[in-house]
Amino acid sequence: MTLNELAKEIGIEKYDALPSGMFRYYPIPEEHKSELCSMEMIERLQKNFDLFGKYYDTVRECWLATEANENVKTYLDVAGLFTKYGSYPEISRIKSLHPDGTPLTNMFHLFIHLPAVEAAYELYVKRGFPEEEARNYFHCYQGNIAATERSCGYPAISRGYFSWLCHYIKTLLFATGGFNFDLHPYRHATILKNKKSGVIQPVCANLPIHRSGLVLGSAGMEDEEGSFVGEFEETDDAYIAYPAENLRYQNKKVVYPKEEWEILMKAGDDSIGVHIPRGADITPEAFRAALASAKEIVKTRYPDWSPKMFTCGSWLLSGELNELIKPESKILSFAGCFTRFPIKDAGKSALSFIFPGQSKLPIEELPDDTSLMRAIKKHYLDGKFVYMYGGVIEL
Repeated sequence: MTLNELAKEIGIEKYDALPSGMFRYYPIPEEHKSELCSMEMIERLQKNFDLFGKYYDTVRECWLATEANENVKTYLDVAGLFTKYGSYPEISRIKSLHPDGTPLTNMFHLFIHLPAVEAAYELYVKRGFPEEEARNYFHCYQGNIAATERSCGYPAISRGYFSWLCHYIKTLLFATGGFNFDLHPYRHATILKNKKSGVIQPVCANLPIHRSGLVLGSAGMEDEEGSFVGEFEETDDAYIAYPAENLRYQNKKVVYPKEEWEILMKAGDDSIGVHIPRGADITPEAFRAALASAKEIVKTRYPDWSPKMFTCGSWLLSGELNELIKPESKILSFAGCFTRFPIKDAGKSALSFIFPGQSKLPIEELPDDTSLMRAIKKHYLDGKFVYMYGGVIEL
């Protein structure tokens, strides 16, 4: 049986599009057989890292169901080795079974990760993180099981959390100042910088743009009438592009002479991503302190990375919030720290954050306990959305 056939046999969707790196580990190479997930490994990770917390017994039960299914176990072994030795973001694209409330599927994403945990911990320490801090990073697994339980009603790790946890496995995420930071290749608007004034200007990087100035295909922005492609051109003397101004892409070509402008960041460049946990202090003072700490950590512990900017994609940066909350709001002050531009978005992340565990309810059934809840709820009832926006800050 080929790996593609094995994936099809166990019900993996799009089985013909497995990441190419997985095929190196099928059949399982003899020299890697001692590294595969097992009950012994699960017990060791719980003892050394408290990896599963109160879900330890549930994880053990799910493993017994997984181990008893030969084909599922084989696929997990292949995926686990690939996760341990593959690169990010390649490993985040592993095809998988989705949790459905059964022991065989609920911890599928977790078991793919487990063979890589101990090596990841050692690499965090090697990079210079204190042992206790490095160990605590792996409490993220029990936290993500709990978050999925709140959303789905049963302990599991969702597909989205699987991709997020890949940052830890590759030691590309750390916390400081109440914020999380990850190292990743940038993938949004091209960022120009004026050589004299230092002004930062995002310009469209060949995306289809809705007539509203938001990215075509975003929620409610599917109508193509009046849309345009924000082409980016480079000549010997200039960059020619469609700028993001007033939180919208403008349907106008602007010429940026090279003697005045340079590319500060483009897709594929190293960047430091900013993630805002619930309860983070988002006052400008606290945020600037966190950025300074993160910059120093990257400089001293990640010499293999050369980022030029902090980047963020969040509903907290949404231009729509200007109409929904008071001008003196901490959220708007936080958003103002960034140079912002639209990105393609389904318009759901604000609901997930503001109404945790309830975001899948009909809009009219959502609670309205706070002024923010009331404003967001009315906005969606009116057929509108709060979109994630991209934002950048120069290091």
